[in-house]
Amino acid sequence: MERLISNREIQIIKEARSILKENMFLKAIYLNNSFFPKKKELKGNEKFYKNIDYKLRAIRQDFRKIFTIMSLISERYKESIKESIKEKSKLFFQDDIGCLIEYLFIKYRVILEYIHKILKEVLFLDFSDKEIKEYHKKEYEHVKFQYLLDYFIEKNKDNSNLDIKIFKEITDDRNSLVHNGATCVVCYDFREEDDKYLKFKINSLDELNKEKEIKKDIFYQTEKGLIIYDFYWGLYISKLIVFLDNIYRFILDKGILDNSSKEKIDDLLKNKIVSPGEYNIQKFLNDIILRLGKD
Repeated sequence: MERLISNREIQIIKEARSILKENMFLKAIYLNNSFFPKKKELKGNEKFYKNIDYKLRAIRQDFRKIFTIMSLISERYKESIKESIKEKSKLFFQDDIGCLIEYLFIKYRVILEYIHKILKEVLFLDFSDKEIKEYHKKEYEHVKFQYLLDYFIEKNKDNSNLDIKIFKEITDDRNSLVHNGATCVVCYDFREEDDKYLKFKINSLDELNKEKEIKKDIFYQTEKGLIIYDFYWGLYISKLIVFLDNIYRFILDKGILDNSSKEKIDDLLKNKIVSPGEYNIQKFLNDIILRLGKD
């Protein structure tokens, strides 16, 4: 089945693939050795740097969990196709894969929460008392995060080193993902033209326990409204990778890293290779691009 895509969607997937090839998570080592002008002395600022350090490590660990789960989903789906003639096996795989997809939604949201906390630490260095007070006046965490993203977009709209579009897109995606993924039901319908793809549907509930439909998108949904796993998570994980890479670059621009430290890190990382999980996701994204005939 031919997918309808925009240049933006394929651009994001290709960019994420390139970022992974460059060993994105090793950039955290540069961040861990940087200092901010307003927190230049380590003494007295240990808590500030420890907080950022912890969250960077947590993001790296949760990303690797996501990569592991995505690889496991692919393996389980291949097994399920082989066992598709057995009704009991099919039901088992449906429940099994559905739970794994739900886990992806949970970890995606957790990573965004860590990014929220890192942005808060860094942006508060430049915030006025009025802006800090305005932030704390917000009742809900997602509204506070939105306030930081709006501030970030406004202050960096002319920064050619950053992809500001991704910050706007993450805002919309986060608001959708907050309530989606409550229950994922894997669907089998081998009569469909795109039967080779793993498909699922989402039963999501909002805060009032009323049914809320996931935002329709012709890139990753079938005519019946089912979500094609590869295209949905290929796009969403790509957006998160590009978003995080931009956060890293922003923090590196704000921080100070002396030349001797940078040279030592450069030497240390010269021969580092990507982890198996990162390699598998590179392959996953590359397969999507090849299927779409856009490489």
